[in-house]
Amino acid sequence: MRSSLVLLTLAIAITVVHCVPNIRKKTACENKSAYLKCSRGYTLSIRKASYGRSDHATCPSKNIRTTYCSSRESLNVVKRSCNRLQSCKVRASNKVFGDPCRGTYKYLSVRYVCKKTAPAGIQRSITCERKNSTLSCRRGQVLVILSANYGRSDPNTCYSKKIRTTKCASSKSFSKVKDSCQGKRSCQLYASNSVFGDPCRGTYKYLDVTYRCVAKKPKTYSRTICESSNTTIKCPSSMQVNILFASYGRTDRSTCRRYRRMMDTSCSASGCVDRVKKYCQGHHTCTVKAANSVFGDPCRGTYKYLKLKFQCVY
Repeated sequence: MRSSLVLLTLAIAITVVHCVPNIRKKTACENKSAYLKCSRGYTLSIRKASYGRSDHATCPSKNIRTTYCSSRESLNVVKRSCNRLQSCKVRASNKVFGDPCRGTYKYLSVRYVCKKTAPAGIQRSITCERKNSTLSCRRGQVLVILSANYGRSDPNTCYSKKIRTTKCASSKSFSKVKDSCQGKRSCQLYASNSVFGDPCRGTYKYLDVTYRCVAKKPKTYSRTICESSNTTIKCPSSMQVNILFASYGRTDRSTCRRYRRMMDTSCSASGCVDRVKKYCQGHHTCTVKAANSVFGDPCRGTYKYLKLKFQCVY
């Protein structure tokens, strides 16, 4: 009994150890860069970051006035620069983090884990100015662009001495990237003023894109709503309704046989698709009512119904 208990305890201990994520650590002395990297199929998730000094041993120097200093912006800066990327460089400098302790030689310490990229998870791509990058999905999947910004929003990403502002964005960013990549398995992007315009002259910029890879052919759903009834169409929170077909009237005797008023079995109101799109297209959820007050009455004296076909798309 005792040996069984010991074996059970060991099994639980091994299970717990396997559940703990493999936390990695990188350190860069002041004016050097820390290179964070994950294997293919994994992305960075920053857990802790500190730019300052907490001991004498790390990055030793004669210029150490204190060992109790850390920039308040440390974690935010590293997260903005690295989260959801496969790799990134972080510059350990006062220009990036500010100077939490003047006269002291500092260092950057980062702790992070590599998370497996979900098949339909949000991915991120950074392209420094005058560089190319490729967005790609697995076979049978296509790109959906979620956001894009050509400009600069932090001092570290694509670090350069030529940074006059960290608050600039090209208004063309999203539309240009979407036109080039949306619905394709892969696409090439060029981060350049010639493509996006120059939102902040004299500042070295970069293109920051977030995207998903989704199934090439989204599933089509069908709904039938009998006259005077309504239905609610709902897609997952990150998706939108795309109306493919709508018909209000009657084309057979078997559908919605609640009443026998079927004087006409070949009638359909005009403009049904446009009317349903008005309520639903591009929304996460919507309610549609099958009624003459909504679609008009294409066949008086006949009990009608509304047929819908739609998809949930990104």
